Amino acid sequence: MIESYPIACLQANVRYIMNPAQKKEVISQNLNRGLELIDSVMRWGGRPKIVTFPEFFLSGFIGVSAKNIDEYRQMSIQIPGDETDVLAKKAVEHGIYIAGGNYEVDDDWPGRLFLTVFVISPEGKVVAKNRTLNVTSSTFSIASSPGDFLSEYVAKYGEDALFPVIDTPLGKLGVASGDMIWPETVRGLVFKGAEVILGCCTGGVRFMFREIAKVRAMENMAYLTVCGAGRILGSPVPETWSSGDSTIVDYKGKVIAQTESLDEAIIVADIDVNQLRKERSRTANNMLAMIRGDIYGPLYQKLEAWPSNRWNQKPIQSTEEAKVVVKEVLERLYNKGTLTRPN
Repeated sequence: MIESYPIACLQANVRYIMNPAQKKEVISQNLNRGLELIDSVMRWGGRPKIVTFPEFFLSGFIGVSAKNIDEYRQMSIQIPGDETDVLAKKAVEHGIYIAGGNYEVDDDWPGRLFLTVFVISPEGKVVAKNRTLNVTSSTFSIASSPGDFLSEYVAKYGEDALFPVIDTPLGKLGVASGDMIWPETVRGLVFKGAEVILGCCTGGVRFMFREIAKVRAMENMAYLTVCGAGRILGSPVPETWSSGDSTIVDYKGKVIAQTESLDEAIIVADIDVNQLRKERSRTANNMLAMIRGDIYGPLYQKLEAWPSNRWNQKPIQSTEEAKVVVKEVLERLYNKGTLTRPN
């Protein structure tokens, strides 16, 4: 039996890297502040078993400043790498799981970068990495989606790597980025067994993450956290451009903790996995038992929306390339009658 335990979202202020020369200094500042927040919540916040950080909490959203893919890569980190090694020591020190997200480069995939969310175990190991699926298609970033070269990616890691879930003494944990805007990303984790989904997000109030979290938790009968950023520092964008909305939601879609401001903040709430499992065993209105995959599946297969393997030969270099694909997809959907052209 798993005893209930506290979980925390650390809504950290995030300083942005504005050019590659700043990388070491800015990441060091963000990392050190993150360590301080961990120590603070462990001393004053009920000693949570899991702490979560926002997306980009080490580098900031470098799409604001990077001029090309080379600068994106120069301002990214490796996972595992120097920064996660520091976090791993803190995880061991406190006996906790740490989740967060950042832009990542990987020697196995030269020329590419990823928007990756990760989990570090109490033993100091990176035990999960989820590389954002709906990133190229957003046209906000030139990070690669595993879907951009899907066949090669799955051949190397297997299909489970698209929706990574880890079985732990605290229950089955999944980790997600702002990708949770799309319902399939969270449901994919749940289909792999996830009971607690650690959401590391940036976008805050602008992207309505609190509202999205309530729906995703309810429809998947899962605990779900959204850890947003505090203020954005050292950047030309407004300080509250993508701030706030850190939230912890239970398996009924009820908010059990939330931040009340766009500033740096910490929230903590208790997770009861045993009660979740009882809820998932109910016979009345069981949201998971009622899924009709045989009916819904063919609709997706026939839709012919965003294509996989579009950038399997060469990584995307510009958001303009993605916009071309958006136009192709829209034209296809107009011709099929799925969408109607505006006047």
